[in-house]
Amino acid sequence: MADLLEICDVTKVFALRSGLFRAKIVAVENISFSIGPAEIFGLAGESGCGKTTTAKIILGLEEPTSGEIIWQNKNGKRISLRQLGIRERFGPGGIQAVFQNPFETFNPLRWVEEYFFETVSNYHLAKHKKEATMLVEETLQAVGLSYSEITGRYPGEFSGGQLQRISIARS
Repeated sequence: MADLLEICDVTKVFALRSGLFRAKIVAVENISFSIGPAEIFGLAGESGCGKTTTAKIILGLEEPTSGEIIWQNKNGKRISLRQLGIRERFGPGGIQAVFQNPFETFNPLRWVEEYFFETVSNYHLAKHKKEATMLVEETLQAVGLSYSEITGRYPGEFSGGQLQRISIARS
C-alpha cells in the first residue's frame, strides 16, 4: 500500500536581519520520512532540532526552503501539498492537528459541542441534526467520552486529558 504522506529532503532556513546583522538559521535540514495508512508516527528529538518547524511545514503554516511534501489523497492520486487547497488539505481524510496544550485549542467562551457541529456542517458530513448528533456521539465514544458529557459545557469545565481526547475526536 502506498504511503499517505512523504517528506522528501525538506530543508527550512530562516533568515534573520537586524540592522547590519544578517544570519541564517537552518531549522530543518534534508529531512525525509514517510507515513503509511493507519501508521502511528512519532517525531522525536532534542529541543530545537526542528520538530515543530517540520510539523508547521506539513500543516502549511511554513513553506519549506527546499524539498517536497507529497500527499496521497483518497483517490490514490499523489500530489504536492503546495498544490492542495485548504479544504482538500484539512478536510475529511486530510491532515489534522492535535496541539500539545489543549487549553489553548478551544475558545473558553464557546461550548465544546459547537466545534463538533461546526465541523460536521463545514464538511457536509450529515444531512440533519439527528444524523450529526449520532456522528458526534460515535466520534466521542471512540475516545472514551459521550455526547451527554460535553453538552452545554465550556472548555474550562474539562480536565486537560479530557480536552485532549476531545481534540482528537474533533480532528
